[in-house]
Amino acid sequence: MNRFATAMVKTPAKVPVKIKISFCIFIYAVVMACVKRRIDGIFCLIAVIFCFAGDVALNHRKNHNEQTSKDFKIGMIMFMIAHVLYSITYYARMLNEYPQVVDRGCNWLVFLVVDVFLILTITETIGERLDFGKYEFAIILYMAVISTSFSMTFCYANIAKSISSLACVGGAALVISDLIIAIEKFAHYKTQKTRVMVWVTYIVGQILMITFA
Repeated sequence: MNRFATAMVKTPAKVPVKIKISFCIFIYAVVMACVKRRIDGIFCLIAVIFCFAGDVALNHRKNHNEQTSKDFKIGMIMFMIAHVLYSITYYARMLNEYPQVVDRGCNWLVFLVVDVFLILTITETIGERLDFGKYEFAIILYMAVISTSFSMTFCYANIAKSISSLACVGGAALVISDLIIAIEKFAHYKTQKTRVMVWVTYIVGQILMITFA
């Protein structure tokens, strides 16, 4: 077997399992978007594309401990954009299913209260225990974005009151996944258990967010 053939055989094995899992989630999002054929499903698919790009940036190295500052920054930006798109996804979902929600100030009051409470709680709780250093502003901004994403799914769940309310559980799972990543990186507490927890909560969160978008 020549060198080219040998390289071709070995290449698939070099792709980290985490990226393979993320690609499977992307394929699931494509299928769901094709089945539903709604504008909110398109926004969700684009969000998943950015999530996949973020996963590649954060996990493309064979050893996760070799992740560089540039990898982390790119991954964070990709996921930040993804969560903005998730917020748009569920806003579009509410407008599509419950157009009268625009006239219901109480629903947006719930959204605002939950969003502000979550942002302040996470910022105060995590910020006091972790030293973000040069990432402080970026992390606080990211926390605000992902909190808003969860709050939008919470608002949707509050209106839908059906099986679709599980989207809120998905939003919460993604918040938990990112909080564990923050603890791993900034508290320097990374174990096999925390890695498993990150990916279990991430997969559950993504599947629920995609399914009910």
